[in-house]
Order: sequence, then C-alpha cells, then structure tokens
Amino acid sequence: MTRHPYYGHTVPRPQAQAPAIFPAKAKLPDPRIAGRGASVGAIAQEFKISHSSVSEHLAVLRNADLVRETKSGRERIYALNAEPLRELRSWLKPSEACWKARMSDLAGQIEENTE
Repeated sequence: MTRHPYYGHTVPRPQAQAPAIFPAKAKLPDPRIAGRGASVGAIAQEFKISHSSVSEHLAVLRNADLVRETKSGRERIYALNAEPLRELRSWLKPSEACWKARMSDLAGQIEENTE
C-alpha cells in the first residue's frame, strides 16, 4: 500500500509483474493482424489463447468499431480500424502537455515513496 499523493488515503501499489501474469495483454500484435488482418485461428495462435477468448475480445472491439470484419471463403478476417483511435488522439491532443506533466509529477512521487 502507498499513500495517495492528493487525497492522503492508502491505495494498492501497482503490480509491476502484471505483464508476466497476462503476457498476451502486454504483447503487440503481429503487423499482419494490425494491417491486412487475420482469422480468429491466426490471432489465437499468435497470442496463445483459445479461439473463444479471441472471439469474445473481437466482439468487444467490433462493437467499438476498432476492428473490421470481412469474409474470405469460410473464414472471417479481422483487421484493425485505427480511425476511431486517430479521432480520439486528435480530441486528446490539446490536453497532452498537461497530462504529461501530471504523470511525470506522479511518477516522481511514486519513486519517492518506494525508496
């Protein structure tokens, strides 16, 4: 536990080993998946997770319009749709400098508290 820098109450310390516990969440996708697209099977193989888990994740991403689905024979091919992320980035851009400074301050406070 560590003390919250603004509110003073204790909060759980971030878990640095989270990527080791959930390696698929820390891994960047193969460029083929991000660009041209890939089937559920190819994605499952890339991340070493079940087809059903991939399908669940893709359903969420499809609902958020972050992946596009096309049919190729009997397979469905999923590809990244980066446009919503570009829109989000342009919306966030004006406050980027402020948040970078705040995050840098927070990192400094966390380092002070862990030493």
